[in-house]
Amino acid sequence: MYLEYDVRDYFEKIVSLKDKRVCDWGCNHGNLINYHPVDFTYTGVDVDLKLIQAMTIKEPYHKWIHFDYYNHQYNNQNTKNSWPDVGAQDLYLLYSVLTHMDVETMKEHINYFDADIYATFFDSTNRDLLKYILGYRLDSSIADKVYNKDISYVIKLKDDILIINDTEKIPRMSNAQYMLTFYSPNYISQYGQVEHIEKNYESGMLSTEPCMYISK
Repeated sequence: MYLEYDVRDYFEKIVSLKDKRVCDWGCNHGNLINYHPVDFTYTGVDVDLKLIQAMTIKEPYHKWIHFDYYNHQYNNQNTKNSWPDVGAQDLYLLYSVLTHMDVETMKEHINYFDADIYATFFDSTNRDLLKYILGYRLDSSIADKVYNKDISYVIKLKDDILIINDTEKIPRMSNAQYMLTFYSPNYISQYGQVEHIEKNYESGMLSTEPCMYISK
């Protein structure tokens, strides 16, 4: 299930997209371009091949690229783990992408990107938001096991929920149905500057994720 929300409105709280070359990494169904006229050069990248194929048909005037890379939730079978050539970019935007990968994978992405990065994350220090996020598809009662951890992974299997804390790398799993990653702002700030954009929103998914900015 993919959610829909106005990602451009969120990011433009801190950076203008107009006339820039923008790579929407983890593009979903193009939420970045679905709500406003597109006045920038857009490239969408995602690990979900069927989604990329559908968007290529729906929005053929933009560039859509499949990233065949392992992901616990969205691409957990055989993968090539080959990094795509997306061309020159001014910005990389990642909305709710770090929320579905381990730290080692996050660091690989940061090293690969060659332009400024704006990437959202789930905050482990906000108990109310933890309950809201975990209650959406999992179980809000496990929030206390995630609360205030530097790193916490919550992985839904067919008959179980795994919680793995304070490790940068977790093993591959072909049977994971859902995965969420939570970070404390203090921990993740070693990689970039944390902006609490989520405080601009009273409710909904845009109210759940701060943003990390990394200057390249």
